[in-house]
Formats: sequence, structure tokens, C-alpha cells
Amino acid sequence: MNIVIVGAGVLGTGLTKYLSRFDHEITLIERDADIAAAAESRLDVMTVVGSGSNPATLEQAGIRDADMIIAATPNDDANLLACHFAMQYRVEKRIARVVSGGILSVPEIDLRTLGVTHAVETETEIVKAAQCLVELPGLTETADFLGGDVFLRGYRVDADMPICGKNLLEVRKLAGGAEMLVVAIIRDGTSIIPSGSELLIVGDEFLTIMPRESYGTYRTLINRHAQKIKKVIVSGDTAMAVNISEAMAKTADRVLLLDADREHAEAAAARLDKVEVLLGDATDTNFLQEANVAKCDFYIAAGKDMEDNIMSCFLAKAEGTRRVIALRDDNRHFDRFLALGIDHVISPRLVTMQRIIESIQIASIDSLLRLKNAGLSIVRAIVSKRNSVVGKPLSKLYNIFKKGIMMGAVVRDKTIIIPKGDTEIAAGDELIIICYEHNIPFINRIFKADFDES
Repeated sequence: MNIVIVGAGVLGTGLTKYLSRFDHEITLIERDADIAAAAESRLDVMTVVGSGSNPATLEQAGIRDADMIIAATPNDDANLLACHFAMQYRVEKRIARVVSGGILSVPEIDLRTLGVTHAVETETEIVKAAQCLVELPGLTETADFLGGDVFLRGYRVDADMPICGKNLLEVRKLAGGAEMLVVAIIRDGTSIIPSGSELLIVGDEFLTIMPRESYGTYRTLINRHAQKIKKVIVSGDTAMAVNISEAMAKTADRVLLLDADREHAEAAAARLDKVEVLLGDATDTNFLQEANVAKCDFYIAAGKDMEDNIMSCFLAKAEGTRRVIALRDDNRHFDRFLALGIDHVISPRLVTMQRIIESIQIASIDSLLRLKNAGLSIVRAIVSKRNSVVGKPLSKLYNIFKKGIMMGAVVRDKTIIIPKGDTEIAAGDELIIICYEHNIPFINRIFKADFDES
């Protein structure tokens, strides 16, 4: 596909680097000449200096021949205007990053009228990620696909789980009528795309794909039933911290917001009915003790200063907090922070990037995995009428597919099918395929025409 990306910031360059792996033709627009030059030399893509909300710049970037535009600047107005102009040029897919929170939740606002076919609201996605981690403590990985209808969850096997010591065929029987599929196991740092005879043993991290309605059964199989959350503490002087606090108040008995900015704290207190707002510095141990952080189930650091988020989580953990979550946009040292006791690090940039990639056609989970050497990806494809896989059961396709490729789910007429050997592929099916990184070119060849049509 021909893709125009607006904005050569961290998100725009990350998307450019990722999508370049799949042989897309990408042009990057950046208004700062120095940033544009640095991106062009580093990423080896064509860059155009100018504003993505200027039709002349869009023309120079080849908008007339583009299949997609991704407006990924930090400026909502610029992103929406770029998509609006792209609509005039009949660009099929027009994706806008939305930084300001709450726009998508207003029913009277329809961004499609502005030309946006897909909008990704960073704050909303971060709140969802935090909620997911709080609702099921111990998750190692979490991702949702197809608008939240398909879940991918990672968990580590403990001895108290009904699935422990069972092979995957036995796990499927334990699930009864609930559809779910274990698509990968990470054992001692090595990833395995498993067969039905593979055993789940203590210490394994296993990734499961399931429709939303199977989530309750999944929790039963891992012996992690829903429990009431007594106390959550959120720290931060940001709209994100306020939104997370508001979301947590719906499930926790008590929520505290620690805010170092008096004006922001007063505004937060006026807005939040069920949240206690305390004025103070979350990197001050005495203040954390005053908030009785030792007695909270979750501590979530969501302030402007990402280094302070990490530090306050370390301090909260030292005081006895059970689980801590830090927001940090710089993904350096993630593994080290996790090894030192931070339970989860949420990157707004990575979450936004993942949602944008999902709205295209290919979603990679390698950036989400705690063990980066796992080397796994999820590839999504829509099957065209002329594709050779149409009408064939998966049992025959596995003779064509290379080892290390698994069909995770089939979406047909808005119905999610967790596939079995006799599942036949039909034209129009959307496939979610799990594979090792080195098998992506092979899958691209099989579904090349399908990608071109999407």
C-alpha cells in the first residue's frame, strides 16, 4: 500500500519503521526540517517538509495515489484536518491520533463527518489498559482486537491452576463450550507455537486468544476469579490520572488521587465525586505513608514526569503496595524495571501505535511481549475470493503452512470462530494468524493480493 504518515515524532517514526517491514511505500510529512532530515536518513524513507494539514504538502507527499493516511502528530486539529483533506482526495483509510481525552465518548460528535475512518484516542486506550490489569492481577500480556471482541491474554502457570500439567487438548476439553486457543507458550525465554500435545507446566507464560464471552471461563481455568478491589491509589497531575481515577472508582471500594499541583488537584476534586484527592508529592515517602500506600491493592503512577512515575512506583512497592503500574513513554529499560519489582509499565506511545496498527491489517505482539526475544507476531488478513485457501480445511492448510504458523481466530460475518482442524476458510474471512517473525514474508506472499485489496 501507499501510506502517508503525518508527523515524524516518536509515534510517527515508530509506525514508519514498523510498517516498512511489510513492503509498504511510505512517505513521511514533518514540518520541522531538521527532524525530517534526521528521520529520512535514519529510516530510509521519503520525507516532505511541511504541514500535513496543508493540501500543497499533501500533494507533494503523493496523497492522490495514497491508500491510507495516518495523522500522528500531537496536535488534534492538525490530525483531523489532514484526514479531512485526505477524504477530498478519496484516500480509502484515514486514521487520526486523538490526544485530547473524551472526544470519542461524546455521542453527538461523529469524526467520520470530518473524514476520519479510524480514530485512536490515547487517553481512552490507556484507561482501558489500566482497567484490564487491575481487573485480572497477574496478567503478563494484554491486547484486544476487532474493537474489543477478541481478547489476547498472557498469564503464567501456577500449581493451583486446573490447567497445570494438562496438555492443550485437555485444556480445550476443560473449557467445555467456551471458545479459546492457546497460541503461544514462552518457556525459559524461548517461544513455542504449540501442538495439542504440548503440556502447560509451572512457570510457563502462555498466550490465549478468545472471544470476549469466553473470558469468564478463562478465569476459571486459571483459578483467578473476580475479586472486589478494596483500595487503589493513583498519582499524577494529568488528565490521564483523573480519568484513570474515575474509571477505578467504578470497581474499587476506595480510590485516592495524589496530585502535586494545587490548581489541578482542586479541579480534580470538583470533578470526581467518588475519589479522595490529596495534595502532595508522590515521590515523598512521608506523603506515601500518609496516604497509607502499604494498604492499597494497586498503585498507578500517571504523572507528567515519567521518571517520577517510575520512582514513585519503586517507593510504593518498598512501602508494601501489592502491585504497581507506571506510565512511561520511553520504552528503554522496560525489562529492567519489571525485574526490579514494577509489575507493569504502560507506554502511551506503544498502546497508541498498537491500536493504529490494528486498524490497518497487521498487528505485532513482539513489542508487547515482556521477553523481547520471543519473536512472535500476529498477522491479520482478509481472504479474497480468488485466494487458493478458500474452501480448504485447516488440516490441509497446515501441510502448506510452515511450522511455526498457527491460525488463532477466524472472523466471519461478525462471528468469531476459534478454529479446529475441520474449519474451512471462506472468502471474506478475516484471519488472525500467529507466527514467528521469520515467517511473516511467507504469509505475506500467500495473502499478498488480500493485503492489496484491504
